[in-house]
Amino acid sequence: ILQDDVKLSSTGLLEGAPGARSGDGATSAPTVEFLRCRPGHVATAGASVVKVWCGNTGECATTLDVQDDSGQPSLPQPPCVSPDGGRCLQWTGSTAVKISVVETGACALTLSGHTGLVRQASFSPDGSRVVTASEDGTAMIWDARNGKCRWVLKGHEAEVLSAAFSPDGKKVVTGSIDATARIWNADTGKCEAKLIGHRWCINCVAFSWDNVLVVTGSDDRTARIWDVETGEC
Repeated sequence: ILQDDVKLSSTGLLEGAPGARSGDGATSAPTVEFLRCRPGHVATAGASVVKVWCGNTGECATTLDVQDDSGQPSLPQPPCVSPDGGRCLQWTGSTAVKISVVETGACALTLSGHTGLVRQASFSPDGSRVVTASEDGTAMIWDARNGKCRWVLKGHEAEVLSAAFSPDGKKVVTGSIDATARIWNADTGKCEAKLIGHRWCINCVAFSWDNVLVVTGSDDRTARIWDVETGEC
């Protein structure tokens, strides 16, 4: 769901969202990213294909091939650089996240506290906080200036695979292997909504630019758009 001057007027279920094939033939979740597309639309990415959906009807409007010159997928990666471009997050294969200085590569802070591997990490819109999602079943909100944990977001019944701040920095959405997403108050750490509807694990989550909608991508090969206030799809 992208920043533009048109507000999406309704929510819906996006069927047939693209997914990548694994070695056993299974199809993974669509990746939900902030892709540039026409106003009032949602973009999902996977298996070298981007699909653009109408936010009002849930119908697929366009399918785009995004392979590079070598025929390999060329899809956007989750954000890991601070808004000012001066710091980046590193967490691959670790229970901790390092905040490094982009110019020098030096580690400025280490965010330690998870007991399981970190699956995703991203900065808040103003760069003052970091949210992390972990296999220990929790997400954490950190102070990016001193490395202290502000809140541990507990409630999921399985590994947390994704987490993202809302554009205004007031909320966090998380997605889990338990097939639910949750919306949290970023200032208090309290869960405000539980999003139930996917059949399998939720791999990616994102807010709309105006903070009123959440989109989730799942291993059930669908993406869903949710109303933040009501928690309804």
